[in-house]
Amino acid sequence: KRTGERGERTPLVCEDVSEHGVDSSKGRSSFAAARDSCQALHKKVSKCFYNPFSSDNPENGGGATIVLLINTMIGSGILNQPYVFSQAGIGATLIIYAITAYATWLGLVLLIRAGTKAKSMDLSDLAGYCFGDVGDKLTDIFVAVGNFGALLSYLTVIGGEASEMLGEIGDLSGSDMVKEFGKIQIILPIIVVLFSLPLCLTRLYGHFVMISTISIFSITCVMGLVLFYGPIAGSNYQDEPVVWFNFLGAVEELGSTVFAFACSYAVFHAYNSMDPGSQKGFDKLAGVTVMIGAFMCLVTGLAGYLCFRSHTEGDILDNFTGPAFYFFRLLLIVHLLLYIPLDFVVMRYSFLKLFKLDAADLHWFPYTLVTVALLFVTTFVVVVLYDEGLSEGDAFDYILDFFGGLTGSYLGYILPAISFLYLAKNAEDPWTLFQAKVLLVWGVLVILFVPAYSLYNLIESIL
Repeated sequence: KRTGERGERTPLVCEDVSEHGVDSSKGRSSFAAARDSCQALHKKVSKCFYNPFSSDNPENGGGATIVLLINTMIGSGILNQPYVFSQAGIGATLIIYAITAYATWLGLVLLIRAGTKAKSMDLSDLAGYCFGDVGDKLTDIFVAVGNFGALLSYLTVIGGEASEMLGEIGDLSGSDMVKEFGKIQIILPIIVVLFSLPLCLTRLYGHFVMISTISIFSITCVMGLVLFYGPIAGSNYQDEPVVWFNFLGAVEELGSTVFAFACSYAVFHAYNSMDPGSQKGFDKLAGVTVMIGAFMCLVTGLAGYLCFRSHTEGDILDNFTGPAFYFFRLLLIVHLLLYIPLDFVVMRYSFLKLFKLDAADLHWFPYTLVTVALLFVTTFVVVVLYDEGLSEGDAFDYILDFFGGLTGSYLGYILPAISFLYLAKNAEDPWTLFQAKVLLVWGVLVILFVPAYSLYNLIESIL
C-alpha cells in the first residue's frame, strides 16, 4: 500500500498478507496457477494463427501422425492407379499392391528400429551413421531428387487441369483473354506464387496436420466421383474385355505404385513431431497408415479401370470432361496444393543439409530465397515439359514411373533393409532378418529395372 499525504510521491510499502489472516503461500500458488493457465491459453490461441517461419516443434498424437503420413502417400499417385490397372491388368496389379503395401510397411518399421538402435532419428543421419559421408550425402540427394519428381507430378496435374478448364471457359464465352490467361506458362506460375509459396514457407513437416485433413477430404470427394459417376461416364466402354495380366505393363507401372505408396522419406519427420507417449505403437500406426492408403488406391484404381477400360487416362479425371466436373477438378487442385508443402518441406530440408544448413534455424531471408528458387525451378521444368509437347497424362505417367522406381525403391526398401541389417548383426529374430534381406533384394530389382524401362519408353515416345 502507499502511505503519505495526498499528492505526495511515496514509496510502495509491502505488508505480509499473513498479518491479516491470509495464507501467502496459497496466494502465490493461485497466482502461479493463473499464470500457467494464461500461458497455456496463449499457446493454444497462437497455434490458430499461421506463422510460416515458426520453428517450434509440434507434438502430434497418433491420429494426427496417421493423417500426415496418409496425405504423404495419397498425393497425385492415386490418380494414376486406374491407368496402372489398365496397363498391368487386374490380377497383376493386385499382386503388385500386396507386395508393395507390405514392403512399404516393413520399410517404415525397419527405419524406425534402425534409427532407434543408432540413436539417429533422421534418414540421412542414419545412412551416415551406417555408411559414412557417402551414405549421408547419397540419401539426401535421393530425398531431394525424389521429392523434386513428386512436385513435378503435382504441378503437372495442377497446371493441366487449370489450363484445360480456363481454355474450355474461354471457348464457351468466346473470350480470347480467358484462353490466353489459361495458357500453362501464365496460369501455373500465378497459382504457385499465390497458393503454394505461402504454405511452402512453413519450416517443419509436423505443422501440416490441419491442411492434410482438408487435403484428404478433397481427394476423398474425387474418389466418390469415380465410384458413383464413373459407371455413367464410361458406359460406352464397359463392353470391352478386361485385362487380367500383362507382364510388361506390370513392370512399366510398378514405379507408379511404388510412388503412390511411398512415405518413407517423411517417416522421421512424422515420428519426431509425435508426442513421446504416442511413439510406442508406431508399428501398428504404420500398418494402419499403409492399409488405408492402399485401400484408397485400390478402390480408385479398380473402379476407374472397370468404368473406362482401354480408354482410361493417365490422370483419371481427364476421363470426366465438361463444365459439370469443374467442381471436382477444383477439389483435385486444392488437394494437390495442400499436398505440395509436405513434400516440399522434406525436399528443402535435405537440399539444405547437403550444404550443412538446417531449415529450422536458417535466417528468414536466405530461407525465403531458397524456397522461392526451388519452386521456380520446379515450375520451370513443368512448363518445359508442356512446351515439348507432352500431354498432362503422358508426362504425369512417365514422372511417376521413373521417380517411383528410382528414389522410391532406395528410400523405401534398400536403405531401411541395409541399415537394419548393418545394425542388427544377427541380434534380431531370424524371421525379421529374413524379411529385411528379402526387402533388400526386392528394392535392388525395382531400382535396376523399373527406371530403365520407364526411361526407354519416354525416349521412344519423344523420338
